[in-house]
Amino acid sequence: MKNLIVLTLLFVAGCMPASQQEVQTLTDTVNQIVPAVREAVSTSSKDTQQKVEVVLGQVEKVNEAVATAEDPVEAIEKGWGATKDFNPYYGWGALGIAVVKMVMDDKKKKNLEKGINRVKGESTPEVAKQIHDTIKQYTG
Repeated sequence: MKNLIVLTLLFVAGCMPASQQEVQTLTDTVNQIVPAVREAVSTSSKDTQQKVEVVLGQVEKVNEAVATAEDPVEAIEKGWGATKDFNPYYGWGALGIAVVKMVMDDKKKKNLEKGINRVKGESTPEVAKQIHDTIKQYTG
């Protein structure tokens, strides 16, 4: 149950954002939810409070890791990495993230190669600017 909650919050905080600002907005939202959950269980039994506190600690750990991500893939990678100590599926997820990164790197490489081939074939100022802009887009 607790892993499901943490993984769901990881998905929300890591997969959806397209920019660092959106990552920050989502992590701020999680930071607001955690105290509300603590307050909601404050009248529950000590056992329930302890269990919820363990999960909230894990959520906070993931949220802190995701907060500094610059893009969705980095958010997923950092968030997933933060679950290493308590996530029984960590290895499988890390493998999946590695595959996604390889695919994305391959796509970037192909787009850069396409741009280089265009330069060889059509060296005009307009094409040079397009290629420059494409390279900037993929290399930051």
